[in-house]
Amino acid sequence: MTKTTVKIKKSSRQSTGLPVVWKILQRYPVVLLILICFLVYITILRLKLIEYDDSYFITMNSAFNKNPANIIQSFLQTLYPNFDSIYYRPLFQIDMIIQYNIFGDNPAGYHFISLLLHSLSVILIYLFFRKLKLEKLPAFLLSALFAVHPVLSQAVAWIPGQNDILLMIFLLTGILVTIKYLETSSLIAWAGQFILFFFALFTKETAIVMPIIIVLLITYVLKLNWKKIIPLSAGWVIVIIAWYVMRHHDLAGKETPAFLTVDSTTPARLEAILQYLGKIIFPVNLSVFPMLKDVSITWGLIALILLITFIVVSRSYLEPLTLFGLFWFLIFIFPVLIIPTITNDNLFEHRLYIPILGIFMILGRTFLLTGKTSNKVKLIIFTPVIFLFAVLSFLRLDYFQDPLSFWTRAAHDSPRSCIPVFGYLTHFNKNTRSDKEKIWIHIHTIDPNYPGVLDAMGEICLRKNYGKLAEKYLKEEGSRYKYPAIYYDLARLYLYKNMPDSVLFYLTGYHKMLPSDSKILIWMAYTCLDLKQPEKVDKMISEVVTLGVEVPQDLERLTNEAYNLSVEKPEKNTEAWDDLRSKINSSLGSIFLQHKDYFDAESCFQRSFRLQPSSTDSYANLAKVAFYENKWTVTIDYLQKLLKIDPLNTSANNNLADLYYRHNEKDKARKIIEFMKKNKIEINASLLNLKY
Repeated sequence: MTKTTVKIKKSSRQSTGLPVVWKILQRYPVVLLILICFLVYITILRLKLIEYDDSYFITMNSAFNKNPANIIQSFLQTLYPNFDSIYYRPLFQIDMIIQYNIFGDNPAGYHFISLLLHSLSVILIYLFFRKLKLEKLPAFLLSALFAVHPVLSQAVAWIPGQNDILLMIFLLTGILVTIKYLETSSLIAWAGQFILFFFALFTKETAIVMPIIIVLLITYVLKLNWKKIIPLSAGWVIVIIAWYVMRHHDLAGKETPAFLTVDSTTPARLEAILQYLGKIIFPVNLSVFPMLKDVSITWGLIALILLITFIVVSRSYLEPLTLFGLFWFLIFIFPVLIIPTITNDNLFEHRLYIPILGIFMILGRTFLLTGKTSNKVKLIIFTPVIFLFAVLSFLRLDYFQDPLSFWTRAAHDSPRSCIPVFGYLTHFNKNTRSDKEKIWIHIHTIDPNYPGVLDAMGEICLRKNYGKLAEKYLKEEGSRYKYPAIYYDLARLYLYKNMPDSVLFYLTGYHKMLPSDSKILIWMAYTCLDLKQPEKVDKMISEVVTLGVEVPQDLERLTNEAYNLSVEKPEKNTEAWDDLRSKINSSLGSIFLQHKDYFDAESCFQRSFRLQPSSTDSYANLAKVAFYENKWTVTIDYLQKLLKIDPLNTSANNNLADLYYRHNEKDKARKIIEFMKKNKIEINASLLNLKY
């Protein structure tokens, strides 16, 4: 009797020593987890697109997203249908279609969905831990730790990270529904687990291990009736075959990189697993764009030693959940060893969204969270850690605020890697062209074979009028990689070289990859007119209208003129065609000028000039380009040549006088003013008020 009384009092003291929050946690664990998610991540609603894949899936792919019928089409194409891509993820494409039809281009809506999905994922993790027979407090603490872990902030703040969150949701729900079926023999649960496996597999290919995970969990960890699993295997095989056939069909004909191969670089990549482990235990070396060569393995080694120590001290190394957690972590991190090198060199932290759960399972069986430690001590240990992680995650969201914030941080974190510096250069407009050229040359010394480097070197050479060297760089880049930017720059090269046939060829290649780019369609239309092919223009104009973009009036007018000339015999209207083609190139050059593409504008105006050497418009346009590029001497030269053809040109006289005055050549400016007065040419008021 006395012993019983002592035990009761001890239990009473243990419960009264816990803070009030424990009572709330006991009653409303799910509500608290949702609240934690929203407190940490609610500010993602203010984030913009960072222009790394998110802009492709939302804005550049808008034509595809607008049509709900493309939900079916999503199963019939890869994630990047216009590129050589190994990724077949229809459910993510469907996710983007549904959200686009609700939110359009507004990123706030997509971020809100990310927050909701992450909250749902955290709830499922809590239910999963409870199903693994973890007590309520350890399950809650591990779920809260997952909810706020800084290494997962990228998955929540970056819209394409929804793919990993969706996979976690389908994976855990599928596991829980399968357990429900084994416990109750419910037909709804039986059908539901097949549907969820289908959803998981068509979300991301790593879900193919889901049946293995379920079998090990049921037979080894939970020790349920394994005989009921046997009838499920046939259904799993059917889902896998359906997925394989559809994926294989959609990848047919694409030049996909080697996949699911362990090559000579795999041993070196093993350190990536160590780096990931370090980020889980000690999230102090995080990066928005981590590269394998820029991340130290020091923290990973410390984390490994610490984790082994916890396991040994707890004597949990033979416990089923510990071994299952290790298997979970390794099987879901395994793609790091086998995906293509160009992708694998990026240690993106959103990839840890599912593997990290395995480490948490291991921690769940250590002395930190088992009955060996009182609930009060557990709260004392984990509450500060959860709070610290929450603060770190909250602060990291600023790195995803906009493209400049993201790429500035990326370049800071990985200064020896090409892509982050490339992204930084693209979005940091304060750099002068000279600064950017120096940085690109530096990147070329880092890795001349990285996608985009030779393209940039070719563009530098092109601007410096090194046409042959530019062609060498750009063609070499184009032979290695197929992406829109290289086709665009090759088109610019051949515009510069006065080769419209080649311009159209590369613009067509670009258009196949990004059919929703109206600027390219308009350029293609002008090029077809330049090639005396007006019959092709109508289709391009229709596509531009379909995209909701206004067609330039000049383009429609010039197309009608080209149709009229095309019905006549070519030998009779050569001069008329040259005059029209000069106008075509002049009009296209004006469009480039509006977009501040001065180099391309100059190429068009030069072609216009070659077709009509006596045209004053060509000189005026070339002078305008030179002026915008601060080439004062060249501007003056073009204006002088224009005035030799048309001495009384009002605009040219005024502009030339103004330039002379700005460069302190007041005598020359005064002579032009006197000439204009003598010939009754209208003088700008600003020139009349100047002191000569």
